[in-house]
Amino acid sequence: MKYARYLWQALRGFRTSIAIRILAGTGRVALGLLMVWLSKRFIDETIRTGSRDDIARMMAFLVLTMVGAIVLRLVYYYMTASAMVKKSNAHRLVGAFLLMRWFDARLAWALLLLTHIVIVVGKLIARKLRKMTLEIRNKLRRYLHSACSLAESSSHQFLHIDVLNSSLTLILPSAGFSLSPS
Repeated sequence: MKYARYLWQALRGFRTSIAIRILAGTGRVALGLLMVWLSKRFIDETIRTGSRDDIARMMAFLVLTMVGAIVLRLVYYYMTASAMVKKSNAHRLVGAFLLMRWFDARLAWALLLLTHIVIVVGKLIARKLRKMTLEIRNKLRRYLHSACSLAESSSHQFLHIDVLNSSLTLILPSAGFSLSPS
């Protein structure tokens, strides 16, 4: 009983993953057996005596069974990989803390306490930087839009091309004169 209690406590944080992997594994076995049964029925009965609709229906069942098996296999592998990464990271943190404690206990405890503060402060800084980047992009977009519209309107005011006379005339309306080639 002592070992069962130890395992129950040691698996805290992984119990859901283990339960999902058990269900996914059981589902994979069930779908594998269903695939065998459907294949046998398809070959023995549906092909010989079934109509085209029966054959199409049986093929759809076979395809859905294969897709279900693939999805359950992906869920199983994902849950296994995430549990392994989580446990591996926990072991690394504990190992790093114990090694640091062996060198200097005060430094190890300070590292353990300050790590969480640094993570929170880093997230706050990242949020502030994202906000500043968005503001800079918006200001730059407005600046470029106004510069483009100013350039477009000034080109319409200052440059006039006389196509009928085949001459180029530069008109400066604010100065009150124009330059044209002789």
